[in-house]
Amino acid sequence: MIAAMLLAACSTSQPPPPASPAHEGLRVVEGQAFQSGPHLEFDFKGGTLIAYSDFDKPNAISVHSDDGTVTDLRSVAGVNRCPDLNTCTAVHYGPTWDELIVSRDGRAWADSELWVISKEEPLPVGPEILGLSRPSRVLTFQGCKEGKIYSSRYLPALMSVLEGEKTANKGSPPPPGGDSKSERDVYVVGDVDSTRMPVCNWRHRIGLDKVIPAPKSTMVKLVPASEQTPQHIEITTEKSVTIDWFANDSPLDQMKFKLPSGHSLTIKPRYGTSNCPDLPNCEEAAVIVDGTTLIEQSLDAQPLNKSRLWKIFNPLGGPTTYEACAGGTYFSGRNRSQVEAALATIDKKSSPQQDMVLDQTAGAFAPADVLARATPICDWTERAKLYQKMIDAAKKAARDPAETAR
Repeated sequence: MIAAMLLAACSTSQPPPPASPAHEGLRVVEGQAFQSGPHLEFDFKGGTLIAYSDFDKPNAISVHSDDGTVTDLRSVAGVNRCPDLNTCTAVHYGPTWDELIVSRDGRAWADSELWVISKEEPLPVGPEILGLSRPSRVLTFQGCKEGKIYSSRYLPALMSVLEGEKTANKGSPPPPGGDSKSERDVYVVGDVDSTRMPVCNWRHRIGLDKVIPAPKSTMVKLVPASEQTPQHIEITTEKSVTIDWFANDSPLDQMKFKLPSGHSLTIKPRYGTSNCPDLPNCEEAAVIVDGTTLIEQSLDAQPLNKSRLWKIFNPLGGPTTYEACAGGTYFSGRNRSQVEAALATIDKKSSPQQDMVLDQTAGAFAPADVLARATPICDWTERAKLYQKMIDAAKKAARDPAETAR
């Protein structure tokens, strides 16, 4: 039952070199001496993008809108995380490039849906009557949700709005240098469809992903802590299953699966119990299915991430379900001996599938009272690879880009 839910542009004084080969859908424009350098152009609904010298490693991008507005973007020089469009997390924006946009969800700026704007602002100093001020760098956190752009000086408050824990304040943001209480407010500052800023999954919004697809890594994002929910990693699979991975106090505090059907499942190792001293040796976990808490215990003396046989039961009473995994097949039944017999028949050399697929025709032998399904999540070696992939993605996304904003 548990497995079933899881699986449901630069001018030059020399003759410029030719532009690099373009992706299909992009125009190559050769440079001219003493004029514009070689570049690529891409037409989108509402304007044209010009990348110098290309979109793979752009030195500058100029956005020419049909209404005559020109928006310039420039890569952050000297930052080792900005080698190309797919990995760069920061970009200068504006007519004088005075604003620095830095991704805060671990994805490239072109794909980010959460960012911080770093900008020099005149902050008042001394008695108000003197009207004195001094420039100071101000950080403003912004994110998008359901077509709106939200803004706050306090990231946890912004995350609470984006996560649906509270609603935004009415009105407009206070000026820089306001009191600390007002800086924790959250305001709607614009619509995604009308903004000229390269934010809110910009690559997809303008259709650039049709010619330069976003990397697979965009399926993983960092979700900073809100006022109620700890920081975690959010992974969206190709089957539209969302996995929230919490790893603040241990390598795995809890893992929550949200299915397209609306059902949810949360796995929480039962640290502190005799069966779960730590994650590598944990043989027991709480499994919360749509609000109902069950207990999962390993039956083969292996930690749950390696176990091939375990049981699921409700601590308040009721029947026990025995489940097993091997060779890409999942078994479930009420009779332990029958489940073990089915497990013993599996060919452990069968090829694992490439995704978490619930196959109704597993083709494996099983007694009449034992449910059989095909899924790679049941091979502990494949599960270990999946868990490690999640952990690696979490570590990569968790690298705080704030240093770039300094």
